[in-house]
Amino acid sequence: MIVSTLEQVQKYLPSINFKVDIDRLLDFLNRAEEWLTDSIIGTAIMEALNQHPESHETVRNHCSRIICESAYLTVAAEMDLQLSEAGFVVQENNGMAPASQQRTERLISSLNTRLNTDCDSLIEYLLEHSKANDSPYRSWRETPQFIYLTEAFLPTRKQLSRYLNYGINIGNWQDYFNGIQLMAKGIDVMAAHYVSLAEINHLRSLYRSGTANAVQLSAIGMLREVAAATYVKDKNAARDAAIRARAIMLDSPSDFTEFQARECMPLTGVHFNEGHIVDTM
Repeated sequence: MIVSTLEQVQKYLPSINFKVDIDRLLDFLNRAEEWLTDSIIGTAIMEALNQHPESHETVRNHCSRIICESAYLTVAAEMDLQLSEAGFVVQENNGMAPASQQRTERLISSLNTRLNTDCDSLIEYLLEHSKANDSPYRSWRETPQFIYLTEAFLPTRKQLSRYLNYGINIGNWQDYFNGIQLMAKGIDVMAAHYVSLAEINHLRSLYRSGTANAVQLSAIGMLREVAAATYVKDKNAARDAAIRARAIMLDSPSDFTEFQARECMPLTGVHFNEGHIVDTM
């Protein structure tokens, strides 16, 4: 385990009392580590962090923060409760009283904010430091975690927020993570009609390898808008962004080989006025 001592926990969670029995937290910490492994970093990196900690200090620090915050969010709701023969009771030591609901909610809100930031920071670090072929994190780009995170071209919650109007509530990091599948499906269903699924997958490949050129990145930006609009269930905005992605491809068809090869340039639809096409979607 990356985090297994009370001293490690207190480094990231100053509100943890030094009298807390670490054994009561170990299962929560272990579950948080499993969640982090399954969601972001994959088993190979987690094994490397545990086997060679001195070689991965920065990533270990990122992961330690996330594990502590995630575990604490889970434990906060039940740590002061005990099951007795009379039902659930609240533990109250001498000189201490249970925190008010308002203070507990503030703590949970703060933890969620920190977890949002720290998950994004870890992903940003891995994205940047996995580019080189000799990077110790290069293999991360072959993991199911990387493939899933990049499926909608928005691998962080922060990036999603940039494509939405200010003030829209996109939920916490887990809400965003669960929404990636929805956003990817929105791209595949909505944008594929205008640019072809083959071209979308081609752009995913270029994006993941970091080889997309400026024109291709412009089209990817439009597909990100499709994804973000799908996240907030705005079909009109998603369609508009898909049409703009198509316009970019029409202007530079040689940069979009699948779009060009699959004869997607004429848009199927209903023909009026001497062959002019009206999109009826």
